[in-house]
Amino acid sequence: LRSRKDKDNNGMGRKFSAVLLVLALGISGAVSAAPDIREYPVPSGSHPHDVAPATDGGVWYTAQNSGELGHLDPKSGRTSHIGLGSGSAPHGVIVGPDGAPWITTPGSTSSCASTPKSEKSTVYPLPSRGARVRQILGRPGEVWLPESGTNKLAVIRE
Repeated sequence: LRSRKDKDNNGMGRKFSAVLLVLALGISGAVSAAPDIREYPVPSGSHPHDVAPATDGGVWYTAQNSGELGHLDPKSGRTSHIGLGSGSAPHGVIVGPDGAPWITTPGSTSSCASTPKSEKSTVYPLPSRGARVRQILGRPGEVWLPESGTNKLAVIRE
């Protein structure tokens, strides 16, 4: 059990900690500048969904509405798109262990596609129908996919 005196000392310590926190935040806030926020237009109807850093300094993005993988060069503002096939509605994108973007395409037979530098996509159909893959995770030698529609995890190993 604590005495009244202990409670008061504990409260004083909390007040002192709060004052230090406010001072620290004030000092760091005074030194840091406002963030630089820029927006880059993409082709009309693309409706970008997910983004991933490209190895060339650009940014990969899924153009969900147009069924494409997009690439933005932030230096020039230019974009390019790679078609992912009829019925595709790409959702997630990562840069895989091979340096290529890997995309989840739940809009077309719940498959995962890798698009290497050749700008051609390779589709890896998953064994289970209705997998509904929306996320993706890569590490050396393998890419993991959660199949929310079938209550399974899938892995593609190369």
